[in-house]
Amino acid sequence: MVLRPGGHILVIGAGSVGLRKCQRLVRTGVPVWLVDRVVPRAIPARIHFVQAEVTPTNLKQLLRGAGLVVAATNDPKLNAAVGKACLRAHLLVDVVTEPSLGNVIMPAVSRQGPVMVAISTSGTDPRLARKLRKIVDDELPAWIRKARKQGQ
Repeated sequence: MVLRPGGHILVIGAGSVGLRKCQRLVRTGVPVWLVDRVVPRAIPARIHFVQAEVTPTNLKQLLRGAGLVVAATNDPKLNAAVGKACLRAHLLVDVVTEPSLGNVIMPAVSRQGPVMVAISTSGTDPRLARKLRKIVDDELPAWIRKARKQGQ
C-alpha cells in the first residue's frame, strides 16, 4: 500500500467510482485533484476540482506533479490511454475499468484506530471486496477488543 505518493493524487472521472475514490484518498492527507469535463453535483471536501475534458493534448499537462493517478472514467478507451501515458511517465496508476492496464490496485480498506485491514480481489471483483470490507467494518471492533483482552 502506498500511503504517501510523491506529488498530488489525480483522479480522472467524476462519476460515482471517481468520487468514491476521492473520498477514500483525501483521508491520506495528500492533495487530491479531480478532473472531469462535467462538474459533479457535490465535490467532496478538500478536493481540488478541475473542469476539463481529458484529451491526448492536455493529458501530459494534467499529469504534471501527480504521484498517483486514478483513471476512473466511464470510457474504457480513455482510461487505457491514461494508463499508458502514466506508465510511460513512470507514474503509479490505477485503471479502474481494466486493472491489468495499470500498476496499482486499490484494496478495500477497513480502519479501526491503529488497525488497518486491506481486502483485495486483485481487481477482479471490486463489489465483493466492498462487501467483505463492510463485514470487517462491522466485526473489527469486537475482534480488536477480544485480541486486546487475550493479550493482557
